[in-house]
Amino acid sequence: MITGVVWRDVKQSHLIDSIFNNLYIPPLIFSCKKSEEDNKWKRVCIDGKQRLISISRFMNNEIPYIVPSKGSTTKRYFSNEGLDGISRNVLSEEERDHFECYEFVCEHEIFSRVQLGVPLTTAEKLAVINTPITNFAQSLYRSYPSISKIIDTKRGRPLQVISQALLMIENPEKCKSTVKCIETYLKDDREVPFGLSQSVKQVFETLTTLIDTDVQLFHENHKFAPIEFVFFCWIIAKFPGIEIDTYQDYLKNMKDYVRRYHVDVRFNHKVYTTLIRFVDELEQDEELVDELWDDFYENDEYDELWDDIYGYDEKVEDNKGDCESLPSKKIKIEK
Repeated sequence: MITGVVWRDVKQSHLIDSIFNNLYIPPLIFSCKKSEEDNKWKRVCIDGKQRLISISRFMNNEIPYIVPSKGSTTKRYFSNEGLDGISRNVLSEEERDHFECYEFVCEHEIFSRVQLGVPLTTAEKLAVINTPITNFAQSLYRSYPSISKIIDTKRGRPLQVISQALLMIENPEKCKSTVKCIETYLKDDREVPFGLSQSVKQVFETLTTLIDTDVQLFHENHKFAPIEFVFFCWIIAKFPGIEIDTYQDYLKNMKDYVRRYHVDVRFNHKVYTTLIRFVDELEQDEELVDELWDDFYENDEYDELWDDIYGYDEKVEDNKGDCESLPSKKIKIEK
């Protein structure tokens, strides 16, 4: 392993000149490993150390920026700090700002597996992306460990499938399951929208309740497929706050529906289209239920039903919002 300073001062100064003139500089390559103590990523530079040392020495005024000028050279230092009153030619404030804003292209790899001859999985490559949305997806898996009972937990798969669920919830019309699409989504260095964060946490709390209630329901007849996990998360997000047994019905109906049309349930356009159709039909059923109840409350059938159930003729206020003891609204629409 190469350690310490290898480049001569002149070569280091040439790198500084390349930065100021926007010349091509090879990417920095880092080996990434997650710390078991604080769960943070540690990056070790495995290609580009001399470039980083050169920049550090220049910004500490240890080497100058050598400016060629008509056969002669001018030496310019980064700032006056640490020069102990020595008069030197230094960069202007604007030039320092320009230099500090320069960005290297960085590449990250998990070389521990590569060195062992084990190819990296798609999910493992996603894990080195360090953005708020990636960190949020990873935190969901840590905060709701019951999820491991219904998804594949091998070699980074939880991050991949949770990321697909986040994308589906946030933008279902553009949801794509390709590696490139998920990678682009995770590399977006924006803050996680508050509305998305709250909605997704509610989804995972509901999933946890469902798992604790009857985990076998997820795997009944058929193993719970990743695309089913993604779509069921979306269904919970679309229809929040309903009864657990209603979600259980949705889950069973979804699994039966998709396998009515597909033997092999996996992420592809055909299965995706089938599940979109299921959710559309589910939404239409919900709208029909709401219409039926609205019509029901607006006519005399409401009072007649109340009399039949509770056995007296006293009328209640014609305001369903004030009737806390009414039977829960749950109607199954037969197709």
